[in-house]
Amino acid sequence: MLAAMPRQNWGQFVRENLQANDMTHIQLASALGISPSCVQAWCSDRRPSCSEPALLVQATARALGVSPFTALSAAGYRSAG
Repeated sequence: MLAAMPRQNWGQFVRENLQANDMTHIQLASALGISPSCVQAWCSDRRPSCSEPALLVQATARALGVSPFTALSAAGYRSAG
């Protein structure tokens, strides 16, 4: 079970991994089936109109080829218990 924590590193995490994967925010949005403006908001550290629940964070990790645990941590989730 995951508990939500303040998201401080999500934008930086997404930006760094987009760059590492030579991927645009539009490509990531397409892979996730979400609006490019949502990914752009993440990258700009703005609160997007879409949310990033744990499942979307995990899908983002898969699309970027990184550990889901690292992505969840960057999004501010921690293991409950």
